[in-house]
This record gives sequence, C-alpha cells and structure tokens, in this order.
Amino acid sequence: MLAGPLSLALTETSGPALASVEAGAVHKFKVVPKDSYGNIAVVLEKGVSGVLCSAHSPGTGDVQVDFVRNDDDTFTGLYTVALAGGYHLKVFLGDQPVKGSPFAVLSIYIF
Repeated sequence: MLAGPLSLALTETSGPALASVEAGAVHKFKVVPKDSYGNIAVVLEKGVSGVLCSAHSPGTGDVQVDFVRNDDDTFTGLYTVALAGGYHLKVFLGDQPVKGSPFAVLSIYIF
C-alpha cells in the first residue's frame, strides 16, 4: 500500500458525542486519520496520541478530553461535561483542525 501525506480533508470524525450529549455522562467519538489516498494514516506521536482536542463553553469553561489510540491507528476521544449548555469541541491533528471542527455540542440534563 502506498502511503500519502496526512489529509485533514479526508480525516473522519464521527459519533453522536459531536452533536449532543447528556450532562454528567462519559461520551465517545472517533477520529480516523486519513492520508491523501484515503488510507488510515499512522499519526506520529505528538504529546500522548498525536490528536489534540479541547472543549469549551462560554458559560462553564473548559472540559478535559482524553484520547486513546486504538489498535487500528484510529483514536477514541472521551469527555464528560458536568453542566447543561452549549460547547465548542475543537479537534486537531497536530496543530491543524480536522474537517468539521469546531463541533457545536449541546449538553442537556436527562431526568
């Protein structure tokens, strides 16, 4: 297989946690780095995983997002928001945002 340079335009970010979440619960989303040929790209280590992310709400502040590198060279992002409200989830590969970032996430309380 021929490997090409990392393509942020082809990189896939998916999961319901990129749109709406329940306050107080752990939520997951997936990042699939792709090269210019559409193959899964091996992201070299930068920090812990090569993928950086931040979540922020103007009313409630920053939220920690952790990443796990999966065996297939994809990544799973995990985060919990404590309060209901609107958040901006920014996902980066290195110092560049992935396609669709920042994601507008709405957190709600479920009773």
